[in-house]
Amino acid sequence: MARKSFLSSVFSALIFAVVIFFVIYFFAPDTSNRFLGTSYKYRKDKEVVLVQNAISSAMGSLGDFTQEQQVKLKKLLEDPKIRDSLKAAAGKGADVLKQQVKALLDEVK
Repeated sequence: MARKSFLSSVFSALIFAVVIFFVIYFFAPDTSNRFLGTSYKYRKDKEVVLVQNAISSAMGSLGDFTQEQQVKLKKLLEDPKIRDSLKAAAGKGADVLKQQVKALLDEVK
């Protein structure tokens, strides 16, 4: 019988842990997000949540919008170009996103 060395056991445990990580990361995103703090599914949605949070916080700080301004804002946010630019800004950082949202809200007012 061959004896396993300590180094062989460590490598086996490391490979097992990496395989388990990727299985959980890709195939169990809810569990991955809960225990690891990240997952494949929620990584894509992170920018959308950042954009929504930035818009809602900016709208609250700028005061109430009139009905006409709300309609105009909804139309702007439905535009795919605007959505893509906001997602790109979210990927660049919070400061860039805040500036772009502020510019968008100033355009509405």
